[in-house]
Amino acid sequence: MRDERNAQPSRPRRRVSAWLCEDSFMVNLYTGVFEQVGDWWTGFVEELPGCNVQERTLSEARESLKTTVHDVLEANRELARREAAGHQVVRESVAVPVE
Repeated sequence: MRDERNAQPSRPRRRVSAWLCEDSFMVNLYTGVFEQVGDWWTGFVEELPGCNVQERTLSEARESLKTTVHDVLEANRELARREAAGHQVVRESVAVPVE
């Protein structure tokens, strides 16, 4: 039995997860971090370096971050496909459990 007097607080579980929606596209969950700086709200995604936004309201920052994540992922995918053009490659989904 565990001694609760010396128990360490459990870390909250963070997950990046994905699933298929009705329209057969994948939805990924990332960790958005938002901070109010003066009159502005800034936001970034912990798992995607360089994915940053700045908007007047928290709501606008949330929506802008979603759009920015989509754009970053699409741009990275396009760059990877261009670099792989003419090469024999295998593309496959990779499932990675994240704590």
